[in-house]
Amino acid sequence: MALGPGPDPLERATDALRADTPDWPPVQAAIKGHVRTLVRPSPTLLAVSDAGLEAQDATGSRTWVSGRVLTVLVRDRVRALGVDPRDVDLDLDGDHCRGVTVSVVGAYDTDLLEQGERVRAAVAEVLLDLLGPDPARDPAGEVRVHVVDVVVGDPRTT
Repeated sequence: MALGPGPDPLERATDALRADTPDWPPVQAAIKGHVRTLVRPSPTLLAVSDAGLEAQDATGSRTWVSGRVLTVLVRDRVRALGVDPRDVDLDLDGDHCRGVTVSVVGAYDTDLLEQGERVRAAVAEVLLDLLGPDPARDPAGEVRVHVVDVVVGDPRTT
């Protein structure tokens, strides 16, 4: 079947494949199975409403966030503070993120305790912004910062 003109070439190709394939669901399942082998799995995390409820509205809708998205946002926020985030570990309990452990590299001639507090506050803000005020998350212990190395100069470039 020739592909005719249309706005989206991918949509036209998909339509053509569906038209030429009477048993589309097995083909679709096989394609999805192959795609899933190419992507590293990531946990899905449940975000809560501003009131701390899992349901986001009266119909019971829920919002899910990829753990990979949370990890990237944490790394970006920590780098913006002048610290190198070597590792970000999510503390998961089912669909909920209970906390984050960030292993960082700092610089000599900096107050590491103060820097650790800034990292802790920034990561807690990311958790709140992205996942909401989960009542099961302990605000005092939700973010742990481990200084794993100290280097001369900017730790983000060494």
